[in-house]
Amino acid sequence: MRFKITAGSLVAVVLLGLACFGVVRLQLRAGAEADIEAEGPRVRELVRTIRRAAALDLVRIATTRAATSGLVEVFSGVQDSRRNRAYDEADRFAQELASPANGGRRADLVAILDDTGRVLARDLDRNALVDADFRERSPAVAAALAGTAGYDIVRQQTLLLELAVAPIRSREGGVLGALVVGFDLGNGTAKDTAERTGGGVSYLFGTRQHSTSLEGSAATDLRTYFEQGAGKTALQRVIASGDPAVLGEVSLGGRAYHVTVGALPVDSGQRTAAFAALVDRDAKLARVGAANMVLLFTALAAIAVLIYGIVLGGVLLRPIEQMEEGILQVINGRTDLRLDIKSAELGGLAYRVNQLLNMMTGVSEEAEDEGGSGGEPGG
Repeated sequence: MRFKITAGSLVAVVLLGLACFGVVRLQLRAGAEADIEAEGPRVRELVRTIRRAAALDLVRIATTRAATSGLVEVFSGVQDSRRNRAYDEADRFAQELASPANGGRRADLVAILDDTGRVLARDLDRNALVDADFRERSPAVAAALAGTAGYDIVRQQTLLLELAVAPIRSREGGVLGALVVGFDLGNGTAKDTAERTGGGVSYLFGTRQHSTSLEGSAATDLRTYFEQGAGKTALQRVIASGDPAVLGEVSLGGRAYHVTVGALPVDSGQRTAAFAALVDRDAKLARVGAANMVLLFTALAAIAVLIYGIVLGGVLLRPIEQMEEGILQVINGRTDLRLDIKSAELGGLAYRVNQLLNMMTGVSEEAEDEGGSGGEPGG
């Protein structure tokens, strides 16, 4: 009987605990999946907003600088000295951008173009890129030479440049040339964007990964996914149409990520670059593990039931077993035996049994009391 009571209680506790675990786990997983589905587009739109804000800020900086007298003076005086003046102005501006007051990051390219779109000079090296035709590299250059500042993303050797191009105007208002300012969308930019969005970020040119906030094998797997895997075709469609796409779950470096992609915004409309927004599914689903607490509490409850069953056996069932054994001895001929049960719960019952035995054997209660045997009611 002791085993039945304990086992029944254990089964009830375990079954109830497992049922609660299943319900809680399903609810937590459904909530996590919904969060992941919503998080992908949110991170993607944040990346687009950040890059567009950066583009507007870069165009503003370039436009403000292009209107300074120093850049206008580049195109005055002796023709042969233009390159030196252009180099001095470009390098000076690059150093100003690198000052702590301007964020402390040096531009990866500052160049001054003539009215044909060819480079007069760039920062760092007065002989680099001289006479290179930037019209061929970015439609934003042609727009700037026509009088409208613009923004583009171009590939420059090993760099993927966010490029602002602003017209340099004469005092009469004519366009003398253009100022080009570019920053690389490198790993540092990707990591900074990731910190601001709360998700992973990768910048791509065509289907080639240029930079990413991921590290190690995860970064390698993402590059392979876009350059050789299932993501390549989807990325090509995104760049061609400009419409974002949800690529779903992708395994990167042994972890599951939810991947969405979008085209990087450019003024020219000629999209060549894109980005991937990544949500760490494993991190989001980790909260499902909170359901394991139900299992822990179930185990603790089962232990408590087991202990309670043992205690109950000692307090309640052992006196019953003693009564059963005593009554059996009376049945077998020991009519002088009386029950001596010290139990708050069963002492009264033992006393009444003793009274019944006295009546059946003709022993008076006074004689029984003198004999000193028998339980007392309630004791």
